[in-house]
Amino acid sequence: SLWFWLAEGAETPLFQSYIESSSPIWGVAISPDPRTIAASGEDGLQLWDRNGILYRTLRRGSTGFTRFAFSANGTMIAAAGTNNAIELLQLDGKRLASLSGHTAEVTSLAFSPNSRFLVSGGADQSLIIWDMQAILKVDWLKYGCAWVSSYLQTQADTSHHLCSPRPSLFSALIQP
Repeated sequence: SLWFWLAEGAETPLFQSYIESSSPIWGVAISPDPRTIAASGEDGLQLWDRNGILYRTLRRGSTGFTRFAFSANGTMIAAAGTNNAIELLQLDGKRLASLSGHTAEVTSLAFSPNSRFLVSGGADQSLIIWDMQAILKVDWLKYGCAWVSSYLQTQADTSHHLCSPRPSLFSALIQP
């Protein structure tokens, strides 16, 4: 359950709202604007307004999120679960990117004050600093092709040209 109180000395009642969740709550935060309250748990990342009305649940498959952080500008959320990856999401639920780098569960997330960087810590005893400007500008198809090309170049059989400009079955399939 989530309970909300107003600041000491406020002229309104101390208790403002009560929210009942259907699963354990692992983390809570208030958006920078402060119109949204978020709670993470097995049900996903639930977004509530200040009156206790649930308006969106963000999910990743069938599992929830154990950790999350609002960007300082309030436009996105970084959320992590038990799969060692971080999901970057807009508040409307649109997935911006999935970040892989940890080899164990992500245990903490924080954005820099200007939202330029995201820092993640994990049970793998690593700390990763993610450059959000670079990540949000990535052409993921080019990135994936570069990764596959690099991988294939290190293999003994170098006859693979999946993403190369040379004609291949793949490039023939995507030609207009």
